[in-house]
Amino acid sequence: MEVLEAVNVAVPDGLLIPDIAVMDAAASGEAGLTIHADDVLIVIEIASPPPASPTAR
Repeated sequence: MEVLEAVNVAVPDGLLIPDIAVMDAAASGEAGLTIHADDVLIVIEIASPPPASPTAR
């Protein structure tokens, strides 16, 4: 397996850029700047809450 950060993933509706993508090592050797969604095993998108407002109580 190969772990990639912020790689372009081609999906039927366009292009996604997840924070982390895990793919098969053999497929990653052939990948360029964009990888096909069929070659991806898992994607991870890190979501965090927005910063608190200085006036929030």
